[in-house]
Amino acid sequence: MAYTTQHQTAAPEMFGGVLAAIHKALSAVGHLFLSFGEQTYRLHELQELQKMSDEQLAARNLKREDIVHHIFSYQHVG
Repeated sequence: MAYTTQHQTAAPEMFGGVLAAIHKALSAVGHLFLSFGEQTYRLHELQELQKMSDEQLAARNLKREDIVHHIFSYQHVG
């Protein structure tokens, strides 16, 4: 009769914790870049709308005093 023994170390659990921490850190950096990109886009859109005449804004159903609200009212919550 043959007997076998299995021996597991705690290494997979340790690496799992390290990998989870790395994933969390990279995810946070990714969200930071996405947020920066979104805000840069909004700033560019704000500048473009501010350059327009009142007639051009009216064609888009906007008033000059509503530009900022129009751009920043669609914030992604997540």
